[in-house]
Amino acid sequence: MWFVNLLQTIPEYFQHIWEELPAHSANPLEASLFIFVAGGWIPFAIAALWTLDHLWVELLEEHWEHHQPNVLLAIDVPRLNEQSPMAVENIFSTLWATGGKPDFIEKYFIGKSAPRFGFEIVSNAGHLQFYVHCREKLRDLVEATIYSQYPNAEIQEVEDYVSSVPARWPNGEYLLGGADLVLKEPQSFPLRTYPAFEHSLSQEFKDPLAAVIEAMNKLGQGEQIWFQIAITAADPDWKKRSEDLINKISGKPVIAHKTFFDTLAELPLLIVNINFHGW
Repeated sequence: MWFVNLLQTIPEYFQHIWEELPAHSANPLEASLFIFVAGGWIPFAIAALWTLDHLWVELLEEHWEHHQPNVLLAIDVPRLNEQSPMAVENIFSTLWATGGKPDFIEKYFIGKSAPRFGFEIVSNAGHLQFYVHCREKLRDLVEATIYSQYPNAEIQEVEDYVSSVPARWPNGEYLLGGADLVLKEPQSFPLRTYPAFEHSLSQEFKDPLAAVIEAMNKLGQGEQIWFQIAITAADPDWKKRSEDLINKISGKPVIAHKTFFDTLAELPLLIVNINFHGW
């Protein structure tokens, strides 16, 4: 009951501010100070809390991830191994099951997050090697998943190839360049998956990585290319965001999925609406 009474006093409070504002409007600085002291600091406080929430979670996650033992596995698959790209999709589907949404304690006090994997192709002077970077405790799962799709594969733990180059940059001996590949459109838009690279008549599969592999094979002495796909199990909320975009494009009603901070940010507008239209 006390909470309802408190909400009922809020419109009166804003009405009082609205009536007092003309007395301070002659001086913009005085008017701004009056609004800030009278409650204008609330949006800034909400924005600060939202920012701190994200920074705190990211800091904890990076600290926790840094203390997780990791291994680098070199993967060798025989050239004559005939397997469809569906095998790789099955590998990713299995690793997706390692995810999970952390509870409140794990998120805000421990920093526990879903495992991260790195699928990497490295060319050193034209010699190609495939790697998987993962947490040490998930090594058995990764190896079993790969063997289930590629029974003749050879997997062994190796030293990180990054140690082959200097740790300090800029460097007088090496030139370094890098880039990130990002989606041009929202993640809900379809990508060209492996069925799109199969010829409709001959049924011949055109490997989309063929051009990349060919370029990496032609490197000279002292040249290296590192290609990494970093993955982690997606939060189930991505489905909701995709459904919202699909509904928006098709003209269907969009169901808003609000967080606590979204609701808190809309509270001033709700109060003003109550003030002008009544309960």
